[in-house]
Amino acid sequence: MEYVQGTDAERGCSYEGWAASGFHPRGFDDPLKVVRVCLRRLKGKEAGKTETFWVLTTDLTLSAEQMLKMFLACTLVLAFHAPLDREVLWKAFRLRRVTLAYLDEASGGA
Repeated sequence: MEYVQGTDAERGCSYEGWAASGFHPRGFDDPLKVVRVCLRRLKGKEAGKTETFWVLTTDLTLSAEQMLKMFLACTLVLAFHAPLDREVLWKAFRLRRVTLAYLDEASGGA
């Protein structure tokens, strides 16, 4: 089990993450690495609120922190409704095409 914690001052939150790999869900050929993330807001109208979510990848070489930063970066892109270039994301982050389809849909199909 891998553990990571830190503060993201730019986004105004602190986080903790627990990661494990080797999960083999039905319908996937590759094993998955999973990070359970607890995110606590430090400022703004949601200060003190905590969110828990999961980040998944088929790239078992990524650390829990790398997975978390990649997820936060994609969330920022969506928050600002920036267009997503699937090929750039695929090559730069090796995101699975399922994830890319979700991000593309969430950003309005740009």
